Amino acid sequence: LPSVAIDSYMYGMPVLSVLKLFIYNTSPVEGSGSQLYGVEPWHFYLHNLAINFNAVLIVSLLLPVLLLIAPSHLDFNRSVISARGLGTSRQLMVMSGYFLWLSFFSVIPHKEERFMYPIFPLLCLSAALGLVHAARLLAVTIATLRGQRTATCRTTFMLIFLIVAPLSTVTSLSRAFALVNYYG
Repeated sequence: LPSVAIDSYMYGMPVLSVLKLFIYNTSPVEGSGSQLYGVEPWHFYLHNLAINFNAVLIVSLLLPVLLLIAPSHLDFNRSVISARGLGTSRQLMVMSGYFLWLSFFSVIPHKEERFMYPIFPLLCLSAALGLVHAARLLAVTIATLRGQRTATCRTTFMLIFLIVAPLSTVTSLSRAFALVNYYG
């Protein structure tokens, strides 16, 4: 409300600047609004985020599916395996901002990498939760197929993290190294 009052005073007429910003950026008229500054296809952000976040993006996008199929009812050493007591619905609620932001900005024609900066932390959180659920699912599946107990399942879970985390780190660091050494 203070924004409306100040903007209206400064413009000399009633104005909702947030609404004007929304209309400007979502204008369907070709060659007007933010489209004056260039347009990109709907998959621009997915491509850009894949370059910047590699496998982390894939895991983050798989989170809703993993939440539906991961055996969250299994309770083996929850302090290591669980997502710290967040239930499936709470995890989806927390991550909905990430998916809504990405969806909204993917459909508007004008795209810039900086529009994704606000969701970087949520992308990483979504990937972390997704990795927990993917590792849990894989560990429980392997243990079940082998007829093993949960202690072995926990070991499998930890091994998955010891393999995935360094691979993702090396991929990210190699991209940073390439940018520093071979850019322009």
